[in-house]
Amino acid sequence: MDEIQLIRGMVAETRLPESGELSPIRERLLAGARAEARPAVARSRRRFTLAGVVGIAAAIAAVVVVAPFGGPSPEAHAEAVETLHRAAAAVRGLQETPPRADQFIYTKTEQDDGIREAWLSADGTRDGLVRQHTPATVSMLPGCRDGKHQVYVGPRPLPGEFGPCTLTPAYRPDMPTDARAMLAYLNGNGLDDLDRSNANDRPVTGDDVAFLLRENYLSPQSRAALYEALALIPDITLEHDEEDAAGRRGVKVSWPDKGDHRGGELILDPATYTVLGSEDTAVLQTAVVDQSGQRP
Repeated sequence: MDEIQLIRGMVAETRLPESGELSPIRERLLAGARAEARPAVARSRRRFTLAGVVGIAAAIAAVVVVAPFGGPSPEAHAEAVETLHRAAAAVRGLQETPPRADQFIYTKTEQDDGIREAWLSADGTRDGLVRQHTPATVSMLPGCRDGKHQVYVGPRPLPGEFGPCTLTPAYRPDMPTDARAMLAYLNGNGLDDLDRSNANDRPVTGDDVAFLLRENYLSPQSRAALYEALALIPDITLEHDEEDAAGRRGVKVSWPDKGDHRGGELILDPATYTVLGSEDTAVLQTAVVDQSGQRP
């Protein structure tokens, strides 16, 4: 704009004689001078217009790079992937004794409705239980033996009454230890079809991940594979300084819903990468115990 104003000022300040004051030859020269001035102004206007378009395009491109179409930024995605790989490396080096078949996986969690304690049978054949503290209730988790389970009314068994069941162990030593095999398992293929490691029957849901990490036992190798499988989710992202249900602060990795399938989130301790829980659930304690109802 300054260049245009300068040219206009030069033209305005230079008085050009009227045609009647000149000889025909000088009049033709003056006409040529006026013709030269007009393209110079036009060229300046074109340069300004192109510069403006380039600047606007650059600004739009900058916005797209930061958050394309409202999706996660590349930086937040890269941070989530790096954090999950660090968590996998940390847990893979742990030395843990796996639970025996006759033991129970104890978990204490805090939610909006209070404290919950659960005892799940390691091999799924023994009766476990859940204590909900607000209000105080006890629910039995019948073990599954030969396709049948004991029927309970509250905490009391009904003698001779059995129902059909499917074995659901809290510890499965055959869980995947490879990231893509774990992803296939999370996508719904199950352990009977692990060779379909590139399958994607449905997106990973937060319920699946919570089920495995909150009230089940995974070996260190399987937990590492789970973290690495989450790192393969395209829309995974990371947020800093988030709180779980108990008010503990950590980093949150999350992924959005896909159609009818719910996304999920996982809050980790930023120093140890221990699972703290999520915004609606806090994992306060986990342990392996010998009896249902026993606290560590």
